[in-house]
Amino acid sequence: LRRPSAGMISQMRWEYDAAKELEIDWIVKMFCPTGWLEPDDVIQNSHSVNLLRRTRFPAISAIRDWIALRVEYHQWLKSQDQDVDVYILRYYVHDPFQAYFVWKCKKPVYLVHHTLEVLELNASGGISGYVRGALEWIIGRFSIRNAYRIIGVTDEILEYENQRAGLHQKVGLVYPNGIVFNRNALCHARSEIPTFLFVASYFSDWHGVDLLLSQVLLSERRFHIHLVGQLSKQDAALASSDRRVTIHGELDAQQIQSLAQQCWVGLSSFALFRKGMKTACPLKVREYLALGLPVYGGHEDVFPNSLFLLSRHPFGSQLIR
Repeated sequence: LRRPSAGMISQMRWEYDAAKELEIDWIVKMFCPTGWLEPDDVIQNSHSVNLLRRTRFPAISAIRDWIALRVEYHQWLKSQDQDVDVYILRYYVHDPFQAYFVWKCKKPVYLVHHTLEVLELNASGGISGYVRGALEWIIGRFSIRNAYRIIGVTDEILEYENQRAGLHQKVGLVYPNGIVFNRNALCHARSEIPTFLFVASYFSDWHGVDLLLSQVLLSERRFHIHLVGQLSKQDAALASSDRRVTIHGELDAQQIQSLAQQCWVGLSSFALFRKGMKTACPLKVREYLALGLPVYGGHEDVFPNSLFLLSRHPFGSQLIR
């Protein structure tokens, strides 16, 4: 079981708030084990999985809890049948319970995809990555073929999902990530030294922090980079070796906003090619723009190429030259 990222939770709350403001009959729920998040209008806690309970066999408990959570979640979905017209579900990889629910459900089911799943699983490396990729190829294909519609956050993802399921003629939808824009005025406290902000819940290999830091070590220019989020041991060691890089760990939204006031540019991912992607629409890019920061990254977005607040270049090499 993997704890949902702060961005994922925020997006669910933004969708809930937007639906209320627009007076749309739209139920937004995130189904979680008890012990992760306090229940509210969005968070729906499981009755069968409580992570606050101690166990003598963590590995066995993790497998048991995953199965119990997926079973309860889909039973709960089924119980909502009389109150909903359409299900819009965030896609979950190699999930046989999801595949069965989509197959049997009499109401239309839309599956929302945020990545190229098989490529990403294979790229994670090791035997487990290839096994999970193979399972996803089989189970995921079944789920996609039985869904009423596929939703991708980019055109690239939508095309990929239809191709791998052999559904070249199936109509899909593109629904990019978005945020609720906070119109509060921001106070800028930028120094004369170029200062950059790079934020992620966890810096995965596809964020390309290692590529950025390798360029940092080759440069003698004056600048400062703030890294906000969890780093791998290798990336943390690399970042710690240069005084121009500050590691903050996890910060809340208010702390990030305060830090952003000192920065010139927000940084996005530089290594999406590691999971076979060229296009993305990260929530963090939208949050940077809402904070008044132009964005520099190594991927295309769904925004028009002419948008002057977005700049794209591989590896961040031009950023620090």
